[in-house]
Amino acid sequence: MGRTATIFLAAMLFVPLAHAASSTDHLNVFNNMAQETVECAAYFGIMSVALENSNDTEGAKKYKEVMLNALKRAAMVTEKAGLKPETVHARFQIVADDMMKRIDKNTSNVSILMTHYKEPCIEVMTDVEKRGRYWMERGLKRFEDGLPR
Repeated sequence: MGRTATIFLAAMLFVPLAHAASSTDHLNVFNNMAQETVECAAYFGIMSVALENSNDTEGAKKYKEVMLNALKRAAMVTEKAGLKPETVHARFQIVADDMMKRIDKNTSNVSILMTHYKEPCIEVMTDVEKRGRYWMERGLKRFEDGLPR
């Protein structure tokens, strides 16, 4: 087979693969971002309760506000992912229950959650573009890792 035919064949095989990846990748990016935002909403909600329990009503109020904003954002991103709106509530319940188990239903143990969620959740709420790039790059890496070598 000549060089031109080989290049043409490679291009014809790659284009459908690239198209298949790109048509679902954006949905996966939105789905991952929605899940992450819901996780952060649950984290902020638990932090709000922890601050309330320690008599920091102002801090609790701020965290509750951030939780509500995260839930609104999660609802928008969930819609972009093509998922049902009820997904947000279901995911929130699952994640919040899991987090409460991790801290043994004792908000004095909230530092366990802080070590895992504090930094990424601040980024989720303050730098959406960066989180979007993170999920796109992660999806691209998974796609590339699945290609035959």
